[in-house]
This record gives sequence, structure tokens and C-alpha cells, in this order.
Amino acid sequence: MLEWLKSQIVRRKPYFRDLLDHMLRVLISTEK
Repeated sequence: MLEWLKSQIVRRKPYFRDLLDHMLRVLISTEK
């Protein structure tokens, strides 16, 4: 899983940024 993420980061940084943003939103929504 981490290896896949690393390859995604290397290949498509914008995609990873979107993914990170999405994960943060999910975490915030579960906190409430």
C-alpha cells in the first residue's frame, strides 16, 4: 500500500494532493 502511494506521489503529485485533501476532509468529518 505504501509503495503504491509512493509511486503515485512520484508520478502524479497533483493527484496525491487531492487524495490528501480528501483524507483530511474525511478525518475532520469523522471527528465531529
